[in-house]
Amino acid sequence: MNFRGLLPVIPLVIFISIASLLPIVYFLLNAFQTPAGEFTLREIRNVFSQPAYLTSIWNTIEIALLVDLLILALAYPVALTIHLAQGWRRTVLLICVLLPFFTSVLVRTYAWSVVLGLEGPVNGALVATGILDEPYLLGHSTIGTVIGLVHILMPPAVLAIYTIMGRIDSDLMVTAKSLGAGNLRAFFTVFFPLSMPGIVLGGLLTFVMALGAFVIPQLLGGVGNLMFGQIIVLIATVSLDWNFASAMSLIFLILLAVPIYGLVRGGQFGDVSGEGRGDKPSRIARLLSRLLAPLGAIMERLTAPVLAWLDRVPASASAGLRIAVALAVVVFLIVPEALIVILSFGDPDYLSWPPTQLNGEAYALFFQQEPWVRALRQSVQFGVVTMIVSVLIGSVAAYGIVRGRFPGKSLIISLALVPLILPEIVPAIAYYIAASAFGVSGTAAAIVAGQGVTATALVLLVMTAVFRSLKVDIEYAARACGAGPVRGFVDVVIPLVWPSLIVASLFSFLNAFDNLLIPLFMGGRYQTLPVYMWLQMREATSPMITVVASIMILVVVLFGVLANFAQQLQARRLAQQ
Repeated sequence: MNFRGLLPVIPLVIFISIASLLPIVYFLLNAFQTPAGEFTLREIRNVFSQPAYLTSIWNTIEIALLVDLLILALAYPVALTIHLAQGWRRTVLLICVLLPFFTSVLVRTYAWSVVLGLEGPVNGALVATGILDEPYLLGHSTIGTVIGLVHILMPPAVLAIYTIMGRIDSDLMVTAKSLGAGNLRAFFTVFFPLSMPGIVLGGLLTFVMALGAFVIPQLLGGVGNLMFGQIIVLIATVSLDWNFASAMSLIFLILLAVPIYGLVRGGQFGDVSGEGRGDKPSRIARLLSRLLAPLGAIMERLTAPVLAWLDRVPASASAGLRIAVALAVVVFLIVPEALIVILSFGDPDYLSWPPTQLNGEAYALFFQQEPWVRALRQSVQFGVVTMIVSVLIGSVAAYGIVRGRFPGKSLIISLALVPLILPEIVPAIAYYIAASAFGVSGTAAAIVAGQGVTATALVLLVMTAVFRSLKVDIEYAARACGAGPVRGFVDVVIPLVWPSLIVASLFSFLNAFDNLLIPLFMGGRYQTLPVYMWLQMREATSPMITVVASIMILVVVLFGVLANFAQQLQARRLAQQ
């Protein structure tokens, strides 16, 4: 083992240990302590002795399962349509999915609060068509929570399924059809089973994300049906009962051990690090295959009549239905953001649909209001500092993981991705409690470190993929000419991968710029744009929020254009190696 290869990874290990792993461990250990620090199981027993808290956990799981099923049913036709589309059609569909994916969760949630409001377009249409006699409270209800979660979590599921579909050999479908299978029969017997890993990965991803949701149920949900994230925040930040919050989180994570493990395994983090198992199935997969083989034979006999009927369904009918569903989902993803942009040009004093006027007066007023401008400035400052820290730590560590020779690479990757794997509310609350306990809550350094763990994880994912695609011969040639490892990295590697560094920088900046939970929980004198926007949304529906939301959407669009240009430039550079 070459210990020098560990040097680039050491800053990452130290950083994630201090800002991510230790806070989570400290937080969960509080479940076994009294406020005086003595060992006890009282808090664990208290969770089980109070049905209201167990009900909130079960309610959260029920909503997450419902959201997951709806997303998978709608995401699959979209992913398949994108997969089958060609040229500009595929590009347009991908943009329609990626734009909401990178747009702030707070912005999209606010969009739905307007769309589902009593005076919003949905209620207006339902009353105008006679379906309802009077507006119905769609927002601030379980219906609003489900709609918001489906919209927010749809893009990751679509991208996960679409990625797996791109790995399926198209010749298999041609072979199935040449053997007499119709289009639908070939799809359900060949293509669909091969795309199942994407469905499983997308389902696990959206399920875990739905379980840890806080912003969406807080703004769109009802007060009588609180989810886990809301309960934990109330206990930890209002009641300040950190031990009980830790006990609830521990029990919650134990219940989620199986889906989280499946997400880790399904994410193939070992492949990212270069320690992948290849196509060799795990022991669990082989055991399940043997156990389910008889069931598969039974299902094959039972579904034979259905498959025979599928052969008689015209291909145009199935394709038309798929495209119709896909277009409906795309409209569902895009329209709320489009409505927010339109409303931002309306009356700056009163939010109404349809807008009573269309002008840019609200934008001029925005830059004249010091609280909004100060919040924007602080968001940019924190975003830039977080970006610099995460890119330096993440890119150097990615190079060390790909090029270094030492065991445990996949473990390091998995630990670095913990903030992305766990329900988002758990790492955020854990960091808040640990920072408060050690007296650093509310400091700029604590906010940067808290935002930096997720930003660094994104940089790590991007740069490990790029470094693995980079030919090592060029680096060997530089060393043969007398360049040391550091100089070879700076003079040879960086010039080759700088477009990808730009992409990673944009991702990390957007992640920090959009981060709500860390600055919100840290408190102090720093109010970033998402925090100030959050506070304004809790007080009233201000037209100024539509301006802020539109500006954040514009930032995403501009960064997306830059990232696409940098990605194309990187592809050309790698092709010229």
